[in-house]
This record gives sequence, structure tokens and C-alpha cells, in this order.
Amino acid sequence: MKNRVLSFSKFFVLAAAMAAIYSFGYLRGLSGAEGEPKALQVAEAKAMLTTYKQNAQQLPGVLEAVYLDRELLTDLNSVLMARRGASGVRVYIGQDASGRRAPILVPVLNGSSDDTGIIMQSDGMLGICPSVCDHQSAIVK
Repeated sequence: MKNRVLSFSKFFVLAAAMAAIYSFGYLRGLSGAEGEPKALQVAEAKAMLTTYKQNAQQLPGVLEAVYLDRELLTDLNSVLMARRGASGVRVYIGQDASGRRAPILVPVLNGSSDDTGIIMQSDGMLGICPSVCDHQSAIVK
């Protein structure tokens, strides 16, 4: 009986440690390593958004669609997993130091308020239509 209690205790400690590591990975581990979104501070995100606004070309006409590549979709899911209570994710468009368009991901609470406790920059592609549309698609013809 004593061995069973000891085994259960070891299992419980191991399970608790794994849960803590898992939680820590989602809440703080989004560090910007290769293939992972990069954590940003509010000031960094704001500067990237301002740079994009200053340099972005105006869209010719109306916004028709948005293309999100697989990496960006994975990063969106990572943000939702980090803030399980979020109602969605807002994608701001920023510009990084290299001049590349940089999606900035922010969890949204109650469908309206940004949760700036977690702000992530994705390396994924956010394409804005009409510039990256499939002009041969049956949907737009």
C-alpha cells in the first residue's frame, strides 16, 4: 500500500510539473524562436504600427480579402491558447526594422477590448487583397 501511495505521489508531482511547464510555455514561452511568434511590448507594437501607417501604400479601391498563411494561422492559435478566455484575436499591421509587413497579434476580450498583456509579432504572411488576390478565382470573376 505504501508503494502505491508513493507511486501516486510521484505521478502527481510529475503531472503537476508537466502542467506548469505546459502553461509556462503558452503564457511566457512565445519568445520569437525560429517558427514561433515574438513577444512584443506595447511601445514596440505601437512603433511598428506607426511605421507601417507612415509607409504603407493606399489600397486601390476597397479591401476585398485577406490572405493568411499557415504560419500566421498557427501563431493566431498560439495567442488564443495563451489567452483561453479571449473572444478572438485582432491582427494589426506593423512594419518591422527590415521594412517587411509584420502582423501584430493581440487577444481580444469580450469582442472589443485588446488584452495588451500578450502582444505577439508573427513571421507569417498577411496579404491584403486586391494586391495578393487570385484574380482568376471563380469567386471574384
